[in-house]
Amino acid sequence: MFARVSHERFPREHHDAGMRNVVDVLLPALRQAPGYRGCYVLADGKPGAILLIALWATEEAADTASAQRDVIAAFVNLAALGLRIESRKIYEVVAWDEIKTGVEAVNQPDDLAGTSGSHEAT
Repeated sequence: MFARVSHERFPREHHDAGMRNVVDVLLPALRQAPGYRGCYVLADGKPGAILLIALWATEEAADTASAQRDVIAAFVNLAALGLRIESRKIYEVVAWDEIKTGVEAVNQPDDLAGTSGSHEAT
C-alpha cells in the first residue's frame, strides 16, 4: 500500500468552502479512481491548512490518480478557491497500527508479514 501525502493551504476566507469541496467533491472523485483505499484529511487548527493522506493499492495508482477526470475537476474547483499545494509526496506504507473492536493490532503489508513482533487485526 502507498500513501500520497499532500500539504495544502486555502486562504482563510475560503477555508469552509474549501473543506466542503474536499468532502463533497474531491473525496467522491478519489473513491472512483482505480486502486483507492481511503483518505485522511487532517487540520492543524489554523483555518486553511490541511494535510491530506490518500491511501492507494500501488505506487502507480497513487501517482496517476490526479490524472483522473473527476479528480482534475475537483482540483480545478479547489484552485478557484485559492488552494495551494505546498508539497506532495508518495510514501510506501510499511506498517500501521489500529484498534478494532478493542483489540490492538499492528498491520503490515503482506511482504512484511511474519516479521517478529507483528500480528494482524481480526
